[in-house]
Amino acid sequence: MTSMGLYTLIITILIIAVWRSPAVALVGVICMFGLEQWAQASEAFFLLHQSFTNLTIGCVIVFGLIINLIKSRPIFANYPPVGWLILLLFLYAFISASWAPRPDLSYEVWAKAWPYIITFVVLAPLLITRLPDLEPVFLLIIVMGGVLALLLTFGVEWHFRRIVLSARFGGEVYGNPLAVAQMAGNVVFAALLLKGRKTKKYFDPIKWVLAAICLVLIIKSGSRGQLIALFLSLIVTWPLAHSIQNFKGFLFALGLLAIVFFVSSWALTEFWGKTDRWSDQSMNEAVGGRLDQAFVLLTHWLKNVFTIFFGLGNSASYDPRIIGLYPHFVPLEILGEEGLIGFSLYLYIIFSGIKSAVESYSLTKNSDQARQLLAVLCSMSIYAFLLSLKQGSLLSNLEFFMFIILLVKYEILLKNSIVEFQQKQYAKHRVEKTNLLNT
Repeated sequence: MTSMGLYTLIITILIIAVWRSPAVALVGVICMFGLEQWAQASEAFFLLHQSFTNLTIGCVIVFGLIINLIKSRPIFANYPPVGWLILLLFLYAFISASWAPRPDLSYEVWAKAWPYIITFVVLAPLLITRLPDLEPVFLLIIVMGGVLALLLTFGVEWHFRRIVLSARFGGEVYGNPLAVAQMAGNVVFAALLLKGRKTKKYFDPIKWVLAAICLVLIIKSGSRGQLIALFLSLIVTWPLAHSIQNFKGFLFALGLLAIVFFVSSWALTEFWGKTDRWSDQSMNEAVGGRLDQAFVLLTHWLKNVFTIFFGLGNSASYDPRIIGLYPHFVPLEILGEEGLIGFSLYLYIIFSGIKSAVESYSLTKNSDQARQLLAVLCSMSIYAFLLSLKQGSLLSNLEFFMFIILLVKYEILLKNSIVEFQQKQYAKHRVEKTNLLNT
């Protein structure tokens, strides 16, 4: 099958899945950059029409929302308050660009970012309308993301740590290794933390193989932060998903950890054995460089009272007199560019996510399946947050905000589900009591 044929097949399967379960359009969002880079590395059409995949996934999302409405599932119901706070943060960031040192540069960044903000922050969270929506989403992430990881790892040409997007067409155009590694990390969480009710036992080995391939992809891309963030996220959420109450459970966890360690060790030796990229010195230098840039931004932020409270203005760091680019450390970027006002909003958004995770855990103690879904959502949220400490900007680290909205929405749906169950039990009890009195 040609690359164009395989691309068409992937999109067709996604559309069919959306027709059956509209929420799985969310899979297209999470896998979008992986699909885009594989397509551009395989067919000239996608390199010449670089927005084709983004527009296609956007249409799939809209299709999913329409199907939800047709099925009488109100897409704005149960929308969490934190979602409005996130939109307020981005609105404030846009307004603040007007007083940035170089508004022209700021608006140029916004011109490229706004379609992704609409996709990730506004539309994607609306796809989840019921508790049963999440399981098929995570299961399809394993399959679609795992297949894409396989294609990206072994089916395209690489130069050092980047995918060559123009191998067959001349020139030197390279992909973003961090984006494909981030997609691979999300696949690993779904594969290792979720045991789907709708899957057979033979699916477990398949998803573990796909998770191993994703680990290889992360390491092959040289994404040190992604690998470290992956392990840190799993350490936090593994006990949430898998309670080790017996020797069998202990052996299962130990076996999976051994596989992860073996795959990681092999990939590091295979792809980076002759370099020092993964050395302590190299990683410390990378972290130090990012923090240095953030502190340069904060030096300008502290120059007067106005900027301390209101910020330098969004994307002010792009001014060559400051950094000339974003500082690769989102929390301090928000503090410097949106000031104490924007930073307070950001901190409250994080607090809302943590609060919902704790509340949801208390609601899912008696349900392994609900707790595993929560573990996947938490791991993806933690993962996205940790990555925001070493890459991207407020306008490009959108998965974090998307997952926070979904995490808080999950708590609301859990509470509604419990209330609905209690009402049904009460109604059933009333009927039984009435029947008893009438006999």
